Amino acid sequence: MEFLDRLILYPSQEHLVLIRVLVVLLFALHFSFLASYLGGASFSLLFFLRNWREENGNDWHVARELGTSPLFRINVVLLLGILPLFTQFLFYIQVYHETDFRVFAYGRIVLLLALIGFALLQQYSSRLKKDATPGVATWLTGAAGIGLLVVAVFLYVNVEALALFPEKWPFVHRIVPVFVVENVLPRFLLITSLSFAFASGFYLFLYFGWEKRSAEQREWNYLRKILSFAGTLFSLVTPLFLVWHFYTAPPFALSAGAFLFGAATVFLFFVVAILFYNLYQQGKGLSTGRPAWLFVSMLMVVIAVGVHAEGLRDRASREHQKLLALKAAEEHARIAEIREERLAAAQKVDGETIFNQVCATCHRFDSRLVGPPLQEVLPRYRGKEAELISFILSPTRKNPDYPPMPNPGLKKFEAGAVVEYLMKQIP
Repeated sequence: MEFLDRLILYPSQEHLVLIRVLVVLLFALHFSFLASYLGGASFSLLFFLRNWREENGNDWHVARELGTSPLFRINVVLLLGILPLFTQFLFYIQVYHETDFRVFAYGRIVLLLALIGFALLQQYSSRLKKDATPGVATWLTGAAGIGLLVVAVFLYVNVEALALFPEKWPFVHRIVPVFVVENVLPRFLLITSLSFAFASGFYLFLYFGWEKRSAEQREWNYLRKILSFAGTLFSLVTPLFLVWHFYTAPPFALSAGAFLFGAATVFLFFVVAILFYNLYQQGKGLSTGRPAWLFVSMLMVVIAVGVHAEGLRDRASREHQKLLALKAAEEHARIAEIREERLAAAQKVDGETIFNQVCATCHRFDSRLVGPPLQEVLPRYRGKEAELISFILSPTRKNPDYPPMPNPGLKKFEAGAVVEYLMKQIP
């Protein structure tokens, strides 16, 4: 973790706002892919089993279609499955920089499990394409891949839930923080239920909205019924888990706005449930327009859930964010000072030249001009050169007998060169 500490800069307040927006967008992108990917694999295994039981070649055809969809291409998995997850953890490492929240340690385990799970499901998809009649080993490979990805999601949810309870971070020393806080189970059930609902909507749109498959065929009509029924069921159940998630969140992470946004999200879930139910009731004469509206509505729900979760994390870590913003300002000032010093060394600034060009208009050493005689003022700053530099950079009125000194507009290294020249002129 030490090498990360050297690489990470303290994020400013504007940077933290940008990170929150990017995290919501990444969540929507990654969740949409992962839910559809796992849903496709799960429905594929379901039709795989159904084909074994009834020895129906049509069911096997649907299983192959679901398990070899464009989502299972390796470049899609890397771009939408692995990269967004890795990027989210990088953002969290920056947001929780210099805390006891071990995001990097937890992220390594989640990423490892996710990589293995994706590899197994890619192997399952490859066997579906190549083998005419895949056997038990193929089915077990797919089941193992789904299992590992579900475990990775569960561990990720544990990390998300722990982020809401900063007071517990110093006391969590497990390799993986499983069930450390009570918010874990409702969050996991919320994500799982939403995943099934989204996957149902995605494949209804893909096959009956985009590719316009005919629901007249028995196996495709069965898929339509399974997807629309599952979508209706999980769209009605998910709001219960969302309310439970609210109930178990820490009070300081909640607000009136959060409750209003949560209520709007619940209403949106019921709209989606009605759309699913209409598709279930529609029968074989399925309209191609309705799956598209359903898919758009599901995307809105996913974004709403992402905004809700990020809002809770933002309010829970607000004190730490203020500290990061202060340290960012200090770090930026330190870097600016270093740059000025290097610029001064490169330019070889001459204090006497700057004094004659800028300061001599108002100041003389031995007589009053606009300002007081410098030979009377400078001895007071012997050994206090830094104080004199600060005064030159930001002048204030110190003697009522003289007008206030205007800001000369010098850089710090230029003011330092002038002070060095002046202090050499006094005995």
